[in-house]
Parts: sequence; structure tokens; C-alpha cells
Amino acid sequence: MDVKVWLDELDVNGLLAPHALLSMFERGRSDALGGPDRLEALMAEGFMFVVARLDGYPMPLWCVSR
Repeated sequence: MDVKVWLDELDVNGLLAPHALLSMFERGRSDALGGPDRLEALMAEGFMFVVARLDGYPMPLWCVSR
């Protein structure tokens, strides 16, 4: 899967910064639930979506320009 990565999402070594990875995860999760509008509707119904644990993602995440 191709993902657009901006220069400000990289650290000084060209690795994907952890905050950028979390942002990508959040966008993917929102999309999987039906988009921002559906996520907002679910939250209005009382659903909560919490990241309780994040481990095991590969480090370092090198970004390669195509």
C-alpha cells in the first residue's frame, strides 16, 4: 500500500517519526469505520475509540521516494 509521507513527518535520519505513524493509524482507523462523519456519529451514540497499547511496529521505518 502506498502512503504519502511529507518531509516534516521524518526525523533527521529520514525515518518515519512515531507521531506520524500514529497519525496515519488514526486516519486509517477513521476511514475503516466509515470516515470522519461516521466516527463522529458513533461517538455521539456513546462509543469511544481508544488506543490502549502500541507495540511491535517495525523500527526503523525507512521512507523511499518513488
